[in-house]
Amino acid sequence: MALTFADVLGRKLLARSIPGSLELTELLMVVVIFAALPMVSQRDEHVVFNSLDTHLSRALRSWQ
Repeated sequence: MALTFADVLGRKLLARSIPGSLELTELLMVVVIFAALPMVSQRDEHVVFNSLDTHLSRALRSWQ
């Protein structure tokens, strides 16, 4: 997240982006996901992403 933030700031303020930042961000996202999988599997849990769930109405949440 910090890399993307720095890249956007550099692009907007200095008209220069960080070379390879997109590829590095993609690789780091893969590392974060796959590094968490053993811990999640050991605890017999699931990875949950619920950023939109809190904004849905009760009817939509029950349908989900």
